[in-house]
Amino acid sequence: MMKLIIALAIGANALSLQKVSQQAVSRRALGGFGAAGLATFIGEAPALAAEKAAKAPKAAKPKPLKDVALVKELFDSKIPAAGVMAWYDAHLSPDVSIEFNGGAVKLGKKEYLGLTQAILDSVPNLSYTAPKADFKKGKGNTVTWTAVVTGTHTGKPFSPLPKVPAVKPNKKTPKALQNDAEAITAYFDKSGEVITKFTVAAIPGGKGFSGPVGFYLQMGGDPKKLPKL
Repeated sequence: MMKLIIALAIGANALSLQKVSQQAVSRRALGGFGAAGLATFIGEAPALAAEKAAKAPKAAKPKPLKDVALVKELFDSKIPAAGVMAWYDAHLSPDVSIEFNGGAVKLGKKEYLGLTQAILDSVPNLSYTAPKADFKKGKGNTVTWTAVVTGTHTGKPFSPLPKVPAVKPNKKTPKALQNDAEAITAYFDKSGEVITKFTVAAIPGGKGFSGPVGFYLQMGGDPKKLPKL
């Protein structure tokens, strides 16, 4: 029995010495790596990471919206994340012509952006809706649809044209606004991403509310103050 105990003790000591020896070797190896190899590894790590990133498949860039899809981004009851003004600024040609009432009123980009900002200041919840959802791509790079513009006069006084007295909002009972259905045509350049002409025409059978003037009249504006078109 005593011989068995002694043999077990010797075996245990041998295993312990072997483990200590392996740990010492590991520490020596790590020490050597730390002195030279570790520095090399740290120096190469950014290059390895950059190489790995370069080899990784790149996400495909989203294709830019064109014609019908581009129009629907703003005129289908939704407002783009960047906002109305940013959308117009990005997609209206510098020499765009915005026409109302059969061309009786024509605005350039600067004038139209100013008018739109004035509307937004007066009607913060402005919405371009398309109840018929009849967006259609036509000949000559055009897109047509039926629009109904809505909002509520809760902001600043509004005037649709120069020298026309602005209408103040009714703070107690803000006026809900809804223009008549209007036929819209957007003319695009060859890319389908830039609007070169934009026409708004009242559809017969309405109440006489079309374009910015339609909002003005619903707000309580005096039709006698409007210039003859």
